[in-house]
Amino acid sequence: MERSRTPRWLNARDPVSSTYPTLIATPTMSRSGSRFRRTAALFALLAPLASGCVSVKEDRRDNALQAATYRYHSAIRWGYFEAAQALLHPDQRADFTLPDYSNIRVTAYEVVQPLADIDENTAAQVAVIDYVHQDTQVVRRVTDAQRWGWDEEARAWWLLTPLPTLR
Repeated sequence: MERSRTPRWLNARDPVSSTYPTLIATPTMSRSGSRFRRTAALFALLAPLASGCVSVKEDRRDNALQAATYRYHSAIRWGYFEAAQALLHPDQRADFTLPDYSNIRVTAYEVVQPLADIDENTAAQVAVIDYVHQDTQVVRRVTDAQRWGWDEEARAWWLLTPLPTLR
């Protein structure tokens, strides 16, 4: 019995395959043409994945920046100034002495200018902080212009500006 050269998936009795012969690969197609098509198809499938890796890396950095600014916001808002100090860049943290804020109560923290990228490793945000001196019940307001910097070694965002002065 002689084997047919027609592929199993190409049924000669199928009216569709005989009507549209150009849409179905046939054994008469050259090997280099099918190899080219396979290579082109593989490239078409893998090209979006290569660009997707870059966006995943950027998304991780953006998420880390959002998390760092949220931790800073929470620390200032609820009076955990030591936790806010921990977000300072390590070089600044060594020189920074935290004032005595035991008499200060933060009553509001509002972001008035959301995060904006200055360049790929620096971002800025502006917040307004309302606070009360508990002994005198004087309400004050300070504007906190923050600059955040990405540290590739630590893979973390650090606050580059000092903590706001609450007087």
